[in-house]
Amino acid sequence: MGGVQLAHGEVVKRVYRLGRAQRAWGWVEGVLVVTDTRVLYRAEASNPLNKSTLNREIHLKDIRGVGLSTRRGLGAAACAAWLVGTFVGLLAALFFGGLLNAVTSLGSATSGGSVGWTFLLLLLWLVLAVAILIARARASVVALAIFSAEGDSSPISVTGVVGTRGGDGFFAAIGMPLIILMQRMGILEAGAAAESADIDSVRSVYAELGAVILDLQSRGTLGAD
Repeated sequence: MGGVQLAHGEVVKRVYRLGRAQRAWGWVEGVLVVTDTRVLYRAEASNPLNKSTLNREIHLKDIRGVGLSTRRGLGAAACAAWLVGTFVGLLAALFFGGLLNAVTSLGSATSGGSVGWTFLLLLLWLVLAVAILIARARASVVALAIFSAEGDSSPISVTGVVGTRGGDGFFAAIGMPLIILMQRMGILEAGAAAESADIDSVRSVYAELGAVILDLQSRGTLGAD
């Protein structure tokens, strides 16, 4: 488990690999481990620029329940973000097109070049807007949580947007192109491990995890065998 020390006599009952993403410059993965006394979540990321880990745990006796939330496709917030971002991108394309028109016209006796700049920027805007819409429509949201018996706190929560995101809208794609590119290449931190999860696998984990925890809580070391 990469640095997680088990107590004397502690027995590992289940190991769930929630996801792993291997990219050109690095990798990220998340693992959920159930022992006869604890539930541990460990995420790790490694790339040429940094290495990071995320460790969380909760004792079995303190667990009240398990929750799972998934969604495929666009939600209302993501759809609104795409619409607003696309509109902002259209204004930006028109503005920079007009600016390039003015610069081009200073060195040219004709205005043909200026019309070309506007057309190219509008074409780029259209291609990016459609690409981001398709990427967002194919993405999925997954959230697996283990709740504490004290209140509604969730010491272990694995949440992420799975799939090709491309930002939350066109504005994000324009405003942070370098960040998005580096993330695609693998410059990620451990907190992004959930973004590599497979929703069907997480659903399988959820279907079994509650029963495993209840069995261990009632039977101790003999449970979940």
